[in-house]
Amino acid sequence: MTQNPPAMTKQQIDQLTLFLPVFEAPGFTPFLPKGEYNMTLPYVDAVMHFREVYISMCTGVHPYELLPEDAPGIEAGISLLSAFATCTAMESASANQIRRVLHGCTRGEHFGFASTGDLIASGVIPAALRRLLELRAEATE
Repeated sequence: MTQNPPAMTKQQIDQLTLFLPVFEAPGFTPFLPKGEYNMTLPYVDAVMHFREVYISMCTGVHPYELLPEDAPGIEAGISLLSAFATCTAMESASANQIRRVLHGCTRGEHFGFASTGDLIASGVIPAALRRLLELRAEATE
């Protein structure tokens, strides 16, 4: 099934990209020291706040459904997360493809893979935020 969620707004992009300097700061780690948890997740406060922001704006994009901008031949399902949760994919991703990956992070946290912290540490989320800065000019008010 192909979904057709609303486009991201400039305000939504601005809310997310505020975190880019934090995530790209030298020495930044998304994780608390081993054994410490922040509301059952092992993330520092900045990551917890980022999750609060993105969760509310990603609910309209299902993490396992196709989008109109997906290339032909891509199949719906959980494999979408592994296909799009890469730095290379973020270089040309649409705003809704980025929202789909972010929404998938919450599933990843539940099932133990591709969590928000993992995708920040691997550079995928910073790459997604840089891409959103590029897409901001096309976004609606």
